[in-house]
Amino acid sequence: MLSFVIDLAKGKDRYVSLLISLIVLLAGYPIVTKLEVHKFYGLLLAAQLVMSVYSIGESKRHLWTAVSLCIPGFALQLVTAIHPTRGNMLLADVAVAIFLAYVIVVIYRAILKEASFSENNVAGAISVYLLIGVFWAVVYNIIAIVQPQSFSDFELQEVGGMVRYAGGADFLYLSFVTLTTLGYGDITPDTNLAQTAAWMEAVVGQLFVAVTIASLVGVQVADAMARNKERSDNDSD
Repeated sequence: MLSFVIDLAKGKDRYVSLLISLIVLLAGYPIVTKLEVHKFYGLLLAAQLVMSVYSIGESKRHLWTAVSLCIPGFALQLVTAIHPTRGNMLLADVAVAIFLAYVIVVIYRAILKEASFSENNVAGAISVYLLIGVFWAVVYNIIAIVQPQSFSDFELQEVGGMVRYAGGADFLYLSFVTLTTLGYGDITPDTNLAQTAAWMEAVVGQLFVAVTIASLVGVQVADAMARNKERSDNDSD
């Protein structure tokens, strides 16, 4: 069974599948927010964890590590959806953040190691960029749970041990606005911890774009030069 999963994950379009699932996840978020059923977004995120495992099945070691990190995040998201206490939310978000960090590193290393300008690798690079945004949204959520005063227009209401969000702060929105350095300013980090996380995300976003574009373009140029040299050698013969 494990060999079958690895063979499936090594398919040429595995990053394309991940990108499609991410787009569905992000596109579905406004609907979840509009319906005020935020707990179900945790279930969407849990499903995304499974899709991410599929995408990084390069080896048994990577697959087993991903599964071992995915299961706690998946289970805790389900528990939080049913019983949203502050402790459950914090544990679930920490588990998800660790898993996402692992997925981001593994996929990005695989893309740079493969060194080919293919549709699958481009989809992988875009997926990593989107995953960085999701990762930082989870980080902001962790900060808000620990320090509820960290962001403007945000409040955690706790009634009977159950926790719900209040206010207009949207951490997925905040994350991508920060990652792209758009910065509308409608949601602001108000503590040192939140501000540090925000500027770090902005720096990571800019470095990722610069390094990735340089790497992929460099590969494309090198491939073109190699083909031209091979063509010239054939013509001379």
